[in-house]
Amino acid sequence: MQKLKINSNADLLSVLPFMIGFHLEDSLVVFAIKGSLPLFVARTDLPERGTTELEMREPMLHLAACVAENQVDGVIVLGYGQAVRVTPAVKYLSRCMTATDVTVIDELRVTNGRYWSYLCDDLVCCPIEGSVCPPHGSLLAAEATLAGAVALTSRKELEERLAPVTGVERRSTDEAEVRALARLMRMSGDVSSEVRPGTRRSREGIASEQVSRLDRQLKKSGRAAVRAAEQRYRSGGQLNHDEMAWLLLVLKHAHIRDYAWTRSGTDDWEIRFWSDAVRRASSEFVAPPASLLAFIAWRANQGPLACIAVDRALDADADYSMALMMNGVLSDALPPDVVSDWPALEGLDEILLARGERFDADNPDLDPDETVGSPVEGGRPMPADESAAVPQPAHGGVDTAAEENVAADDPITEADTADESEHLPDVDPERNLLPFRRPGATLVKPDAGRRSGRDEDHSPSRHPTHRRL
Repeated sequence: MQKLKINSNADLLSVLPFMIGFHLEDSLVVFAIKGSLPLFVARTDLPERGTTELEMREPMLHLAACVAENQVDGVIVLGYGQAVRVTPAVKYLSRCMTATDVTVIDELRVTNGRYWSYLCDDLVCCPIEGSVCPPHGSLLAAEATLAGAVALTSRKELEERLAPVTGVERRSTDEAEVRALARLMRMSGDVSSEVRPGTRRSREGIASEQVSRLDRQLKKSGRAAVRAAEQRYRSGGQLNHDEMAWLLLVLKHAHIRDYAWTRSGTDDWEIRFWSDAVRRASSEFVAPPASLLAFIAWRANQGPLACIAVDRALDADADYSMALMMNGVLSDALPPDVVSDWPALEGLDEILLARGERFDADNPDLDPDETVGSPVEGGRPMPADESAAVPQPAHGGVDTAAEENVAADDPITEADTADESEHLPDVDPERNLLPFRRPGATLVKPDAGRRSGRDEDHSPSRHPTHRRL
């Protein structure tokens, strides 16, 4: 990846939108440096006019503490917006940085196409009227674009990429959701019909067996749906409405969500896959895919997208544990390298064992072809055999036949499950699974040609967290 050199404040202003992912307005930004390299970028909404220092104290000190913990050599604090809002925010944040032993290299205000330094009094380089900002088509911006980086026009444009579908597509998605629920009910009925009451069996025993059978059947069907979806998006396709509705339904099961989670990487097709799932999910089903997207986007150094995904999840379910976990990860500015070996994390196997689910060959509850957690190149889980995946429509779009007819339920027979282990009930299916370690001095260095900033996005929200002002 091509490296872009930042030699001046003007160069920094050219590159920042590509590091964050969109052009900035009404924003407070911290550009952190380690040695001669950029370490990370944190962004927050600019405080409203009239916000007191007392009101700014807690979030500003939290941000400063997160920066200090990453052992940076220095920061540049920037404010985008009108002086009446920028000046008090930049000055107070700089004081917080100093209080946490972080060196402030410069303080900049960007307003109406010009920028000023609060620390430079040389009128030659920093005239009273300000310096002209580099154009959007500057040489560095062009080099960043050629390197594959993207800078959207605003954060709102990024939000729209995860906005719920509307109109005809919304109606089609809702109808598919009803068919998915009907499919689940039929699956439950099939299991019930297979369990015959015996003369010496209690009602509780029969009910427990029914639940166990349905749980195993749902897990197997859900894992197959995840693998089929991965293959479809990896090859450039898209799930039709019925396929997506079924996937979103089974993702409500913690085991299926965690199965998809441990298979996740940072490829572009995965961002497209889970973004599509978030857009098409109704509010009842959006929390799992939005949380998964937040994790994947965070690991892919797409902090703003991760923050927006977290907001979608918490707007739908304020108590959803994975979303709360990712909210905390972003709040604390944890770098993605804390899970650089994902999914081979210390302590993960013990946690899965406590749930009665170890993702390896010793667990007979898994399909024989599943190899999740196998050692593979780059630490990524090896994809399972996709030969049984749902075929892609020949025209590459929605399978109209499938829209009218629900896919086969694929019931599991007695022979299919005869060798499966006894079901162990989940231990708190909403518990925090990921044993994050605190960051040390070594952080992921941003590729200069990629959108690399970790956006500690403090957009206004109802969610109680230090991530937002």
